[in-house]
Amino acid sequence: MELVKDWMSSDFKIIRDDMSPPDAIALLAGDSYGVVENASQQMIGLVTASELEGAIAANKTSLVPDIVTSPQLLKVGSELEMQTVVNSPLLKTLVQETKVALVIDDANSIIGLLTADAIRQFIHSGASQQKGTVLGNDSNPYVPGTQLEGAYSPLTAVCICFECWHDNTLSADQWAALKATSPEPRPICQNPDPGVPQHLLKLS
Repeated sequence: MELVKDWMSSDFKIIRDDMSPPDAIALLAGDSYGVVENASQQMIGLVTASELEGAIAANKTSLVPDIVTSPQLLKVGSELEMQTVVNSPLLKTLVQETKVALVIDDANSIIGLLTADAIRQFIHSGASQQKGTVLGNDSNPYVPGTQLEGAYSPLTAVCICFECWHDNTLSADQWAALKATSPEPRPICQNPDPGVPQHLLKLS
């Protein structure tokens, strides 16, 4: 049985949102991705080394909002079976849009990345039941259970609310709707904190 943790990459560093692009690229030290966290250690975005290099060339001085502009990410549990990922209705999103999903453990800490290249390698390795099919084909989509969390989380779309930094869980349809040019109506943020007034999901 092949698990996500068997195929994940450690090609990332945690970087602070108040770092300058030159400092962030120095911290990556050859890694391809930076997971951006705010002062409360909440994940607020993902940047690539090439995006940081482009920002330096363009004389941009901050990560947020100059570089971290998309609040939509994917995450998946480290103990989930790879075949479940391949059968997910969000597989096409991973392969064609985000190119990467954040891998989390039981503490919801980020411990790795699952890349589109790793998905392709798994499918063509002979371990996948979907070998030879069109990558991202949703003809037989897997609908994940809603009770799985932490290391057993299914491939899940999340959207960071730029007002309170809560990561909202989205369905594949909600993800598609939010990617529209003018998503209306915006959903209500899922932040459960009773001290935070109810508000619409803020995308930037």
